[in-house]
Amino acid sequence: MIDEAVHALRAQVEANGIRVAIGADAALTARFDRGQIVEVLLVLIANAVEAMPHGGTLAITAGAEAGAVWIEVRDSGAGIAPHQQARLFQLFATTKPTGTGLGLAVAKKIVERHGGRIAVASQPGAGSVFRIELPRG
Repeated sequence: MIDEAVHALRAQVEANGIRVAIGADAALTARFDRGQIVEVLLVLIANAVEAMPHGGTLAITAGAEAGAVWIEVRDSGAGIAPHQQARLFQLFATTKPTGTGLGLAVAKKIVERHGGRIAVASQPGAGSVFRIELPRG
């Protein structure tokens, strides 16, 4: 799924000069709608690419712990101010001048419908990490 999402956005990744690092256990399994989780990954990766218009590193990792599968999308972009983080997952909230504020709100709904959660950790100047956790069964 991670490879599929990265491949779909390969042109934007390459145009921005972004290095991609993927670290995931190929044996990870969980029950979810593959297409919907790929959609969530597309939103997170596209946002990360937009946060690094002049290059950087996009790291996507996945693992399992405590009955859940997790996926993290980490970028080396500009980061997100704390006051903006509180609203990121709200409908029509955006940090971009041309953003619609739909992507992360829809991603959150998809993850929650799967019984999971999504969170962000970010500091201005230090990039962002978005983490998805989904139940394994």
